[in-house]
Amino acid sequence: MHERERAAYRAFNAACERDDPQVIETALREWLVLAPQHEFAEREFAAAHAMKNFGSVMTKFKSEHPNAKEVLLRVCELRLAQAREQAGVVLGEERARLIPEGFSEQEIRGSALSKRATGRVRTLETIQRRIANEPLESTWKLFAPQLLQS
Repeated sequence: MHERERAAYRAFNAACERDDPQVIETALREWLVLAPQHEFAEREFAAAHAMKNFGSVMTKFKSEHPNAKEVLLRVCELRLAQAREQAGVVLGEERARLIPEGFSEQEIRGSALSKRATGRVRTLETIQRRIANEPLESTWKLFAPQLLQS
């Protein structure tokens, strides 16, 4: 019985990832029959039923802001341009400071200040790539707070 319950629970989780309310409801009903914690399962069913009827928060957000992904991507592009400009300024300042002391270009690029500035550029390039290639549901929560804070 325990293995059947786990299989039903896994089927329910898989159904939830497909975003098909009827598949979710069917999988949940199968799980409810086997679940020992009936009250917990009922709460899960109520949540799935509410999601089916009212939509998720992200679904509502996407319907109210259909261009949210493009806006987030544009903000990221602007932050990336700022970071690249700042990295250039930092590299120039490091050159001015370290060349007279006999440091090589490689050593200058390896300085803590230069590495920090180029690290910020690499981070924003990764964020930009993820926003462009991944669904808004996964990127909004991760990157919007970081990109939209002033």
